[in-house]
Amino acid sequence: MGVPLSDVCFRKHQRIAELNVLFRTRPPDNQDPTPQLRPLAEMPATGSVNPQHQAVAQDNRLIGLNTVDMASTSHTTLQSAHAGPSRALHPANSDPGAVQNRDLANAFRFHDRHVLHVLLQACRFHFEDYMSEAACERFLAEERQKLTQLGNRFGFQTSIMLKNIPASMSTVTRRLGLDCVFQEQAACPKCWTLYEAIPDTETWAKQKLHLTVTSRCTARFFTTARSLSTSAEQIRKCDEPVFKEFMVSGKPAWRPIKGFCYQKLHDWLKRKLIQPEFEDLIDAPLRYTRQDGVMRDIWDGSVWNTLKFPSTNSEPYASTSGNLVFSLYVDWFNPHGNKVGGKCLEAGAITLVSLNLPPAERYLEENIFLFGITPGQPSADHIFNVLQPLVDEFLTFLNGVHFDQTSRFPTGRTIRAIMLPLIADLPALRKVAGFASHSATLFCSFCKLPRSKINIIDPQQFPPRKHEDHIEWARKWLDSPDRTRKTAIVKEQGVRYSPLNELPYWKPLEHSSIDVMHALMLGVLKDHSLSYLGLAVTGKKLEADLKKLASKQPSAEATVFEVLLERKTVSKKRHAEEDEHPAKRRLTTQNVRALADTSQQVPISADGRLASSSRGSQALLATVHQYTLRARLSNQKPVNQVKQQ
Repeated sequence: MGVPLSDVCFRKHQRIAELNVLFRTRPPDNQDPTPQLRPLAEMPATGSVNPQHQAVAQDNRLIGLNTVDMASTSHTTLQSAHAGPSRALHPANSDPGAVQNRDLANAFRFHDRHVLHVLLQACRFHFEDYMSEAACERFLAEERQKLTQLGNRFGFQTSIMLKNIPASMSTVTRRLGLDCVFQEQAACPKCWTLYEAIPDTETWAKQKLHLTVTSRCTARFFTTARSLSTSAEQIRKCDEPVFKEFMVSGKPAWRPIKGFCYQKLHDWLKRKLIQPEFEDLIDAPLRYTRQDGVMRDIWDGSVWNTLKFPSTNSEPYASTSGNLVFSLYVDWFNPHGNKVGGKCLEAGAITLVSLNLPPAERYLEENIFLFGITPGQPSADHIFNVLQPLVDEFLTFLNGVHFDQTSRFPTGRTIRAIMLPLIADLPALRKVAGFASHSATLFCSFCKLPRSKINIIDPQQFPPRKHEDHIEWARKWLDSPDRTRKTAIVKEQGVRYSPLNELPYWKPLEHSSIDVMHALMLGVLKDHSLSYLGLAVTGKKLEADLKKLASKQPSAEATVFEVLLERKTVSKKRHAEEDEHPAKRRLTTQNVRALADTSQQVPISADGRLASSSRGSQALLATVHQYTLRARLSNQKPVNQVKQQ
């Protein structure tokens, strides 16, 4: 068994996003990076200089992935840190949830310019051109050999550069800060319950001999066949195989049948907070002022300006620096593309976007947090198992997580984060938010109008839903002992459990929104364009006309408009007699007379022809009739001779 496709897509996306940051911060080839980063001897000796940000001088050719002089700006950073209470410094390790990210600064070390070009090129080959690690390692070996030959020929020292060009791609990604930390877990193929994944390497295979592996799912699962069971032992186990056993060097090992790979939020944030100017970008809403009472962004919304927590001292949550707001987006797609006759696979992307970023930076690939990719689409009753790790982490961020070092705060700061709103298409929104399907009895997520009365358009007759009732029935659905009761709650109340309900600020009736692409572009606009405006037929006709126009070559005398108006169609009418061969003329009385004048025909009996034929077909009768008519006309004199006489 190979690596799951969802895990491959997840790893590729994360590393390509980080690689885009490196290429955007890299100076151009014709620019000397030396003026940006001064030699260590010229740097001011201040007590606030962080030794982890000091550059390593190599041949006076310094280049840094940070693209800023961290040492020279650390003094001003400390001064700005004491500007207000929102930027107060926190002692390291004061919070049990503190994230140790001092090793992240080592990922942005300073490299020789030529070495950096080689490392970035190898990463581009691997992540963008899909070259294997073995091929990229051969490229690194060739670059080292090439550099050695150039040094021997031109007589310059290459030992330092050769030492900094690694031999493996794992070292390259680690030096460039692309070695992301992923959490790998095994998902039950039936109910999507997550278990700790067991690595399948040979080293771990030796240790697994002393481990107890849960080969089957032990979660509570309700099927239709077990819905009427009374024994708790029969209905509380899914009993689906989770791991598959195989042999490694003659010893047993285990691999998940269905794996789920995801990334933690604080691992992603610690990489972003160490980047220059990122903290200035997430503080952009603090400098924003609404003008003319027009809503231009979510920053102008009522929830953004009124949401409060007890920990924020009765102030709006978004008015404090370091308080982040993430929107959740969930959608499923075919990684091989939607083609007729193609592979029918399905993978789901769980992504988050920081709404604190300006709109121009918000949806860049490197600023999107990809939580995970699901190998397939979970059912509405089991999707909460996949979302539970994400919700647990946001519960931790609600009280604040301390990062011991950022770009603006060398001594650390506390970051808070919340998750709202939910943005998805209609099927995904109903699954994630805990509503019934759009084809259920209670099809609406805002009211309890039954589907039998869907033709009612008076809003006064729509019984509204209530947030408290929704949370209560969702909890009852989770605590139901059998599947029959769960199905009844979904049918009667249109509610099922969602892990988002555990967030104290989450309101599914207000914080769930259909994305514009599915609601407008692929929804109302597409339906009106295809069903009422007939743009599908018009588009095909326009495409055919454009192909005809491209195939025509206008002459020197003709204009473009004459070519467009020219229609080369075959006429159904008979052409002129002088342009037509006599044998292809239509057999009329006038034509028969003309033929009779040109040749002498012998009268032929029609009865004889019919007698000699094997079958008296209609075609033969018509032929005999034509020849008989021609013979009779041949015995008559031409009309012009009669007139002369």
